[in-house]
Amino acid sequence: MLSRVFIAALIVLAGCASKPVEKEKPRTEAELRAILAPATTDRALATIAEAAVRRTLERHFRERSREAARRGRSLAVERALISETIGIGDGMGLARVFALFHEYDEAGFTSYLSATEHVAGRIRLALETRVGGARERLAELDFVELDRAVLKLSLYADKDERCCPSKLVRSLYGLRGLTLEALD
Repeated sequence: MLSRVFIAALIVLAGCASKPVEKEKPRTEAELRAILAPATTDRALATIAEAAVRRTLERHFRERSREAARRGRSLAVERALISETIGIGDGMGLARVFALFHEYDEAGFTSYLSATEHVAGRIRLALETRVGGARERLAELDFVELDRAVLKLSLYADKDERCCPSKLVRSLYGLRGLTLEALD
């Protein structure tokens, strides 16, 4: 009896081992363009559970949207994540948030990573850095921790068509004083 169970387990494991593991594919420009809409911002910011932080982010990105509109572009926040919350005394806390957003128009898009620190319902620090663009590299916010964010970057090889990058790398960004910069 035991040998039959053992043999059945080996057959199942052999079947699993013979299936190729899907490699993570780089994002395409069409996939990114498909999500670029004002409603994307609402969905991204709705994931922030802390109401005061969510309200300050909504105000912040409304202002950034107005700035983009003055340049003839629209803005969409794709993802926003709280990387840490710290008690700073007197019942107050600091929340650090990283967000990936895109300014776009019919001709193209530019992607930015934003880092904001929130204290007592206000943004104490707001930094951003350009992390991608159309026919250049495509960025996705992968995860955050403390003062760092990891982006998945879809990069173009020389032979790639401009729609479809073939390389996928992870890149670490971090807060360094009053700058937000690539650390690798």
